[in-house]
Amino acid sequence: MAATRDEPVLGIVLAGGGARGAYEVGVLKALFGLYAEAGRRPPPLVLSGTSSGAINALFLADRANDPVGALADLETLWRSLHVGRVYSGGLGSLWRGRFHGLRNLWSSHFRTRRRPHALLDNSPLRALITEEIGFHFSTHIASGRLRGVAITASSYTTGKSVVFFEASPEVAEWRRARREGRRARLELAHILASSALPLLFPAVRIGNEFFGDGSMRQLAPLSSAVHLGASRLVVVGVHGREEMLPMPSGEPAYPSLAAIGGFVLDSLFMDGIVSDLERLERINTFLAVLGPNPPGLPQHLRPVEAFTAFPETDLRSLVARHENGFPPLTRFFLNRLGAGGGSGLELKSYLLFHGDYCGELIDRGYAETRARARELRALLGLGAAQPPEAVTLVEERTRSR
Repeated sequence: MAATRDEPVLGIVLAGGGARGAYEVGVLKALFGLYAEAGRRPPPLVLSGTSSGAINALFLADRANDPVGALADLETLWRSLHVGRVYSGGLGSLWRGRFHGLRNLWSSHFRTRRRPHALLDNSPLRALITEEIGFHFSTHIASGRLRGVAITASSYTTGKSVVFFEASPEVAEWRRARREGRRARLELAHILASSALPLLFPAVRIGNEFFGDGSMRQLAPLSSAVHLGASRLVVVGVHGREEMLPMPSGEPAYPSLAAIGGFVLDSLFMDGIVSDLERLERINTFLAVLGPNPPGLPQHLRPVEAFTAFPETDLRSLVARHENGFPPLTRFFLNRLGAGGGSGLELKSYLLFHGDYCGELIDRGYAETRARARELRALLGLGAAQPPEAVTLVEERTRSR
């Protein structure tokens, strides 16, 4: 049965985070499990993602008629991952003596036949996305099960943050300072652009612009879901609230390249979403003070309730147990960059696309979200909890695969 336009619209915002994107799958597993336990079908969805979050979002959007089954398939995919299905060749090739490639990344005076565009070759990721996502979003938008889907990329050409979206016809494009929303037929290039980590993965050309990872210059990551009509939000990040290194007791060591790289990725994936959540809270407080239907208030300005899910514990603690998931040459190269110590685990935690590690992230996301089930049910309007012996449909579907 098609959804009606009067139903509340649930917006799901998935941050970027490389391999840490597996944590988002655990959160979503708990979310859709609550609907299954209540015997309720999820409302119309708005799915918005960036970087690895864009891959998760589009995977679900492609199967919006069966989100529980889609999520079970997505979990299976993450649990079966290995590094070679996401990237290959780059680090190992550089370390085996092709230093001209590395030098060419920063020297315009050194000439070779073909200049490399990035440290890593992400052609395996291209093949994986082609295999797993059918890009059938328009069908689900027409049925009403999907209100819209959006992914964000950063234009190296214009310096703007660009949200590419497919949505219901009434959703208009938007332009704000240094950011805009463009209606487009989403394709493989959009996902690769959104997940093109700077320097690590090559930029992607769309039209006359080159794009990189959407987390760069993403000033308002929640806004795309609101523009697409979401009336309540579930926002998922991948950086733990307590992931701060202790102050050294003695003379501090100069940060390694790996430590700096991890810090940069942290800034990309989290700073924008945390700031935007604070902005949303201020707007909601302001609207509450004004009261209902104040004169002169712009129509698009409305209160939006949000549930936020971030790791409650330090995800870097999982990396040391699974470092063998890196190919030997890649692990050796990362360690030479300084990723062997505690400060280098940050970088590894984003690059370790390995099923065992990703499986632990999924389990942690699921457990931490289930622990807050009452809060989430309140946002979703699902009422009281079901008996403890109830087995969620999500778990049944996962076990059957």
